[in-house]
Amino acid sequence: MSFFDSQQVKDSIDEIQKLQGEVYQASVGFYGMTTAQRVEHIDKMEILLEKQRILHTRMELDPDPAAKEMLNKMRKVAVGLGIPEEISFNELFQQMEHIIKTMKMGMQST
Repeated sequence: MSFFDSQQVKDSIDEIQKLQGEVYQASVGFYGMTTAQRVEHIDKMEILLEKQRILHTRMELDPDPAAKEMLNKMRKVAVGLGIPEEISFNELFQQMEHIIKTMKMGMQST
């Protein structure tokens, strides 16, 4: 069975896509949100990041060529977005986690 044929993987991808849509759509109006809405939005970003990290790790560990091809595509997209090729996805996830924590701390001071 291919990596992407697994129901668990399909469910994870569906959930990630749903969360991404919600986060991206809400991000446009972030500065117009109440403090409670901002906290909820940041929490959702944190959940999304963790789900992305888990799926990425599963793809790294799975020997399926389809998973490896998806990792290659993700790398190309990242490079296309200006992320240096020498930055690993683990480093990228750590940087994103730091940004989310900084946002959370900013919410605590308001």
